Amino acid sequence: MTQPELLGLIDLIRTSKQCIIHEPATDQEIDGWTRSLKPIKVPGAYVALIREFGFIEIGSSTIYGMGSSSEPNGANVRKITTFERVMASPQLRSEFIPIMADGMGNHYCLDTSRVSRDDCSVVFWQHDHPKGEMQMVKLVNKSFISWLVGLIKENE
Repeated sequence: MTQPELLGLIDLIRTSKQCIIHEPATDQEIDGWTRSLKPIKVPGAYVALIREFGFIEIGSSTIYGMGSSSEPNGANVRKITTFERVMASPQLRSEFIPIMADGMGNHYCLDTSRVSRDDCSVVFWQHDHPKGEMQMVKLVNKSFISWLVGLIKENE
């Protein structure tokens, strides 16, 4: 990820009529969450967006995040990640961070095993896949930034 790519995404989110942004997450919230995920590295692009916008609604989709308004809206990435890794069956693999639901119990996830230059792949996790935790996830996009730009443009 380059700084111009991130700044372009932030500008697109701010100017898109399809994006609703919320109260940003605090550094304390983000730091506590990222420390709790060690040794998983949360991509810098995702951290920058939750630091800037909290969580983001794009059309009828919600990109999970943090901030005081994320909990009442069911968009708190920390709680959703914990639920999917501990309570759900099959449990979400530890290298995945759920960032958006599809409405059927499945999630688009950041694949933190593929972090490069503060960006990473987005994969699709099927909650009722017959192979459960051993499923071969579907690669949706090699770049979180590119995936999110596409989602925004698709909703315009």
